[in-house]
Formats: sequence, C-alpha cells, structure tokens
Amino acid sequence: MAIDPTSLLVDLPNDKEAALCELAHRADALHKQESLDGVEYGTLAKLLEQFATKNDLYIEINPKESHESWRDHFLYVIHRMNAFENDLKVKHAEKEMSDLIDDYKDANSKTSPFGYAFLSADEKEEIRTKLNEIRNVVDSSSLSIRKKNALFNRISRLAEEVDRDGTKTDSFFSFAIDLAMTAGEMAEKAKPAVDEFKEILKII
Repeated sequence: MAIDPTSLLVDLPNDKEAALCELAHRADALHKQESLDGVEYGTLAKLLEQFATKNDLYIEINPKESHESWRDHFLYVIHRMNAFENDLKVKHAEKEMSDLIDDYKDANSKTSPFGYAFLSADEKEEIRTKLNEIRNVVDSSSLSIRKKNALFNRISRLAEEVDRDGTKTDSFFSFAIDLAMTAGEMAEKAKPAVDEFKEILKII
C-alpha cells in the first residue's frame, strides 16, 4: 500500500501535544493493521519526527543508524512518542491535583485551620469506599509489584487516618502527588484513580 501522509493529518486535535499523540496512535495502528515496506515505515517515522519539530515539541529521538531498518527505527520513534505521551499524562495529573489543593486552601482558609478535616460518619464511609476503589485500580494496573505495594501501604495509612477524630489532610495531599507521579505508568488506569481521589479531596 502507498501511504498518503496528508490523510493521517485530517481532523487532528487543535492542541499540538494532543495532535502529536493522536498522529502517533494513527501511525502505530497502520503498523499493526497493514503489511508495510521499508519506504512506508520511513515515511511514517519522518512524518512523526517532522511534526514534532515543526510544532516545537522537543522529543529526544536519535537519528536512524546505518545498520538499522526503517521498521526498527519506526518502532523506536513510536516508543519515544509513547514516553512523551506518558510524561504529558503525569504533568496533567500533577496540575489537576495541584489546582484541587489550591482550591481547597482557598475555600477553607477562613473557615477551618488548614491541616485538619472534621468528618462525619457518612463522609468517612464515603472516603473508605473511594480508597478501596483506588486500591482496585492500582491492583489491576501494570505498575511493578514494588510500586503497587508502596501505594497500597499509603492507602492503608490514609484509611487509618480517616478513622481519627480530626483527620490530618497533609498525608492526603502527599498521596495525590504520589498518584500523579505514577499516572504515566498506569496509562488508561490513571484517570479513574485520579478522579476517585479528586472526589476525596473535595470531601476533606
């Protein structure tokens, strides 16, 4: 088949970072669905690299080696694009958590001492339920056993903190950053976990 690069550029998102990620997905889909030759793999690799360069998106991509096939170079470029997308997910998750914490501080600065939340029995039960949901999401993710266990331990400590009269909020905000930092590795699992934790932060 002859690849028409312009067809891959149709209806891309307006945001240049999101557009590059979508373009990489489309190129990878062609690789998985079609039998491509070296020229076509070269076309796809160059398209992704040039799109990133012309949109001032810095992605460290080594030049094709003389002994390297265009297929192998294309797969390497896709790997770098996936790493770029994962970094974006982490960055966005961190910003979401940071914005949520700032909103919490603004809302509570005049009504209660920052650092403690006085929760009702229903609020405590709701938080426990959401912590269990986050635990299930982490358990089903592709994180390493070490990272899963680290998050499980943090979740268990948060559950214990919820049972106290006057729950310290600092540990929750610290866990928000931990969760954001693993968002890239959790891939599609990240959003459900982040969404659940955002609801917890709204409660406390």
